Amino acid sequence: MSDESSTDTRSRTPSISSRQFVIPEDGMTTLDIDNSTQDSIEAEGWNSADQDSYNNSSEDQESSQNNDNSQATLLSQLLPQNNTFFTGNQVTPMFDTSKYLFESLWQALNGVDFSEAISLQTKTSAIVNSKSRELIMLIEETEEKLRYFSEVFDVGEQTARRIKNNLEDITRKVDKIKPFLGRDFPIEYNQSMEKIFDRTL
Repeated sequence: MSDESSTDTRSRTPSISSRQFVIPEDGMTTLDIDNSTQDSIEAEGWNSADQDSYNNSSEDQESSQNNDNSQATLLSQLLPQNNTFFTGNQVTPMFDTSKYLFESLWQALNGVDFSEAISLQTKTSAIVNSKSRELIMLIEETEEKLRYFSEVFDVGEQTARRIKNNLEDITRKVDKIKPFLGRDFPIEYNQSMEKIFDRTL
């Protein structure tokens, strides 16, 4: 029995002590300090690299901005000072069409009420149409009167020509009988001549 118990005791007892592999607390603290130091060094390395890249990019941006400013200054000195932009060989003024149309429409709507404007336009159109019809009627009447007077003038011209011919014929006849009347009827002839001279015109 004593042999069996001693055998069980040996089998349950570990042959190698685990305490030999335990890391002491001072070693753990040292490892933690080393790891944190390495992490801080790496972080500082990354921060310095980022800082360098940021500084480089800032310097590049500043230099490019300075170049742009110098180019803009040179162009402003070379180009004329006006509010135009160049398209080929033509100079087109800066003009905002949409803004102009919007402002014009806005002023039109604000200047006169829209309904009043429509009413005024309707009245004006009615007046213009009525006056146009009156003018057309007057033109037609004038044309009719012109045709009438033209016909009357033609008739009057023929009448005047006929009267002229009659007067010329009567004058020739009077000239023929005048010597006979003065010789044969001197008293009557003289009285008739006095009446002719004394008549009121």
